[in-house]
Amino acid sequence: MKRFLVFFILALSLLLCSKVFALTDTEVVDSFKQYVSDEMKKVFVSYEGTHYNVSYVESNLNFWFKSYHKIDQNYKIDVEKTTSLISPYVGTLQVEVYYNTSDKFPTKKTAEQATTYKVHSIQTFKITLAYQENKWVVTDAHFKSSSLDSVIKQDKLSIYENLKCPDKIRLTAQ
Repeated sequence: MKRFLVFFILALSLLLCSKVFALTDTEVVDSFKQYVSDEMKKVFVSYEGTHYNVSYVESNLNFWFKSYHKIDQNYKIDVEKTTSLISPYVGTLQVEVYYNTSDKFPTKKTAEQATTYKVHSIQTFKITLAYQENKWVVTDAHFKSSSLDSVIKQDKLSIYENLKCPDKIRLTAQ
């Protein structure tokens, strides 16, 4: 009987503590907004300055071109309550990245000097996060490109790693 009473008090204490420390829906939404904001600040920094790629396309035309990526700073977020005990909330982040390209050039040197671009494609990223053990965890990340007819799955485990600027050449102010 004594064991039962101790077990009952312990179980009741754990139940009450979990209710006391549980976040409200508003607090969870606020935590998602803050988490995404913090991650996106790092992403936006990765796009600062001059950055680009120069690529060669081997085909019947054989040409060089210059390209760069630009991220839309107006991203969209949403949070939904679920029936899951492990992931009681799911948040989504949607953001667009513009892939811009120059004209085609016969040499690498002339491509490097390009200064005019056009939007070649828009990549719409969707990152899904679950609220697990009081933190946000990426559970799915993918993007759809306006120039492709398929969804490209990402395997990176953070917002930053999925969205950071992929351009290889970076110029720093001197």
